[in-house]
Amino acid sequence: MRIDSDALLLVTGALLLSVAAFTGFVQARTERGSAEEVRWRVVHNGGTAGGVQLLALSAVWARLAGSSDFAGPIALCLAMSTLLFFVGPLLKALSRARSGNLVLWAGAVASLPAYIGLILLAITDHGSGTV
Repeated sequence: MRIDSDALLLVTGALLLSVAAFTGFVQARTERGSAEEVRWRVVHNGGTAGGVQLLALSAVWARLAGSSDFAGPIALCLAMSTLLFFVGPLLKALSRARSGNLVLWAGAVASLPAYIGLILLAITDHGSGTV
């Protein structure tokens, strides 16, 4: 199965950025300085940062990944871990701390191959020209 990495990163990033924008409304409705506001700020800012990261990666993915056979699985792990790192804090903000922590652990597991793979793609030449 071939993964269209550029499209996966682009669509996931745009979706995440859109949902994160809506969480800003929830954050704005919370009491200033409260623990609840802090939790929603983490959800909003983290989702925004994750969405922007995926959008930026989608723009350079073809050059970064080149002809690597591992580009698809790395992109999948990046998208999955970024989503999990959004859903975990979201669950915590919704007073589902145990579920949130479990999702964050799953995100951590998915992020290991994602970021190690991303580093390897960045420091090696996979036929995409010069790095």
